[in-house]
Amino acid sequence: MDTAMNLRAIRPNTQKLVDISVPLPSHSSSDSWASITSDDYTEDREVNFFELHASLALIQAEAFEKLLSVEARQRLATFTASAFKSIISKLDIWRRTNPLADADAPSMLNSMYRSDVVHSIILEASYFGTLYQLHAANALRAFARRLDVFSPNGLRSAAGLISFDVFADAQRLLEFAALIPQGNVSVTWVTMHAIIVALCMVLACNIPGNGILGMMPHPPNLAANMRLYKDTLAALDLATVQANNTDLTSKINVCHHLHAQVKEDDYLDQG
Repeated sequence: MDTAMNLRAIRPNTQKLVDISVPLPSHSSSDSWASITSDDYTEDREVNFFELHASLALIQAEAFEKLLSVEARQRLATFTASAFKSIISKLDIWRRTNPLADADAPSMLNSMYRSDVVHSIILEASYFGTLYQLHAANALRAFARRLDVFSPNGLRSAAGLISFDVFADAQRLLEFAALIPQGNVSVTWVTMHAIIVALCMVLACNIPGNGILGMMPHPPNLAANMRLYKDTLAALDLATVQANNTDLTSKINVCHHLHAQVKEDDYLDQG
């Protein structure tokens, strides 16, 4: 979690990658302290949350050192482009080898303890935040300069450029987050930035006339998803009241702006 927060803030980690030599536990580790087993009624699924967080943190640390650090900003563009492709590939492998890769929201709710669902949401938010940050920084040419892609301006700019690339993961995160009550609880604040970004990305994909949905082999049912988007936005609005933070309010206002554009489409139910 510390590594993910440092990456988002574009600040150095406490430890450099070269200083980390302890091997990671394997997915199949039977250590009870590291593994959680959930029954999905067809087979036992063992999820080692510690290993998943640790392996993701190593990718996040590499992303900072090779793409977002002061040293990285001084490297040639060809090196940066190669490093970006390599790290995105590692994120993709992490996602595909994740024991939860094929899980959907209903199966998680039916097969996991609520505490495990919370762990899964936090893990998903950490992954998605990194995926968005790297795609946004690449699209906005931000690797060579210090640019906060989580800022309101960064969200607006990135939404029209990369929403197609991250739509599936953004939708997945929102569906996972909706499994638990939203409120003034720790999981809300830990995942807040990723949830805001995810909502912006899915809404940007659904803006009438932008052509993004037409590029998808299986376009989502927007009418069916609007309740999810509306409820997520309501939870974010509640968070702004509780936080009394103008920066957070500005980011959520970007969500409101995109939501208003989507609602203008004729086929949406305005009620």
